[in-house]
Amino acid sequence: MFQILWSFFLVFVCGSSQMSTTTTTTSDFKFKICDVAVLWDVNYDLFFKYRLKFESMLDTCPDFFDAHFVVTSSKNEKLLKWFEENNIIVVHAERTTRFMSGDNYKYFLTKLKLFDDRIIDKCEVMLYSDADTYLMNQGFQGILEECPEEVDVCMTSQSRNVCSGTDCCRYSPIMVANSGVMVLRNPKKVRKALFKILDDPDEDTFRRDQHLFGHILCDTNLINLHTLNDKWNSNFNFDEIEDIRLVHYSAGPDFMNPQVIPISTSVFQSENLFGVYGNLSQIVDPCYSQYGRCTNVENKKCGTASNDGPCLDTQLAELAPYVKEEKNVAGFDFFVCALQKFPDEVFDLFLTCSLTCDLFPLLEEKCFTTSTFSFYLCGQYFSSWIYDTFVEKTHLISLSFPLCGCCTTIFEKVMCAVGFLFLIIFLFLRLFFLPVLIFTILFVWYFKSSYKASGKKV
Repeated sequence: MFQILWSFFLVFVCGSSQMSTTTTTTSDFKFKICDVAVLWDVNYDLFFKYRLKFESMLDTCPDFFDAHFVVTSSKNEKLLKWFEENNIIVVHAERTTRFMSGDNYKYFLTKLKLFDDRIIDKCEVMLYSDADTYLMNQGFQGILEECPEEVDVCMTSQSRNVCSGTDCCRYSPIMVANSGVMVLRNPKKVRKALFKILDDPDEDTFRRDQHLFGHILCDTNLINLHTLNDKWNSNFNFDEIEDIRLVHYSAGPDFMNPQVIPISTSVFQSENLFGVYGNLSQIVDPCYSQYGRCTNVENKKCGTASNDGPCLDTQLAELAPYVKEEKNVAGFDFFVCALQKFPDEVFDLFLTCSLTCDLFPLLEEKCFTTSTFSFYLCGQYFSSWIYDTFVEKTHLISLSFPLCGCCTTIFEKVMCAVGFLFLIIFLFLRLFFLPVLIFTILFVWYFKSSYKASGKKV
């Protein structure tokens, strides 16, 4: 009897041990949560952005990620060594040869290199964020609790005040999601959906990433989306968002960049989110944070790549050389000029931008894109934009005339003059329409009464 019981005991223990061992050794993933970035054509400015974002991660949520991955085409040995020293796993991949039709987003498909089996097979959850972002407060802590396990991907909406998530489909697919931050619960399914659409010859050419994701989410059932709170990917309306965790600071040009607006500007010395960027910039690269001068800082040797070039950390420049980017994007130079002339006013606008910023994607879609142009919707969105920008924010009119100095071509200057004249007439009518109307009615009534009193016919 004892031998029988002992045999059952051995079978139970060994069986349990074998089951436990099998469960452990066949685990699908090595890491629970992975940070993933995509960097190609790594130049000094891009490397600066990535280092700033990485530094903000270490400051705000140092223990959140189990692993950091970077997908890059760079073979610079010094750069690869820097990644290794900072415990960042490098996955080599070449830039995509498939382009999107919109010039501003031509190389977006390179971002799809993040769906690499060398990452997907090791990570249970992947969290992607653009290079032009930084974290604050508690960083990404808590984001997984807001992204349900049963969904495929979590992103913020492209819109803030017009609509949210798939409710935006009735306006335009580009408003549904912003892929600047993605929590990928099911990356293989998301990858399959993206390439199914891209490989379909009957599908339209996609102009930008939001258009591609929006089409999949609005017109197919290939993947499902959970819309995150705006605090996880905020790029304007900062005063209206509580507990901001991530700031996405590109709006064409980087409106936060030491080579666009000097870090010494009062904006970056403040206690708000702009001050957080200024502090990070000086910590990450005190050389690049200089503007109009270039002197060594502590143990950093600073120098310039050319006579009119920015100040660089000479050691870091060996990892990622400085390249002066020529951006032929409509409005880019104008926006940079506006930032440099009126930094306080532009930054204040981003704090409470509201529909002035929200409507830009719809204006681009319905007014300036031939394939989706709509006379009626263009009129609706443009008039709404005019009202929000110059009625709700009348103080912006005072900046209109000085900003004409930022125009470079004759066409731009003529359009600026016409626009300024339109604004003056608009403001005049807004301020004096009712008084003039009342005066006119009284004037007509008075003379009509006078004619009647004198016995004359009107």
